[in-house]
Amino acid sequence: AEGCAGRMQAAIDSMAFADSGTGAVLKALLTGDRSGITEDISETFRISGASHILALSGLHLGIINITVRLTALQQLFMSSTV
Repeated sequence: AEGCAGRMQAAIDSMAFADSGTGAVLKALLTGDRSGITEDISETFRISGASHILALSGLHLGIINITVRLTALQQLFMSSTV
């Protein structure tokens, strides 16, 4: 993995959690990487009606990433034309 998501995944992987699924859920929510989500965790999210949170989190991160990048480019362009 590259970029911000890759660094975030590496940081989560370096943390110690009491429950083995916590890091996997954090990665899914923050980066959209659902590869560490076990069937049990998926089932728990599905039964609770919250499985859409895991699916949408990666999309939201992408939207935020694009928005931040476009804003930064706009600011850079505006400051160079003044």
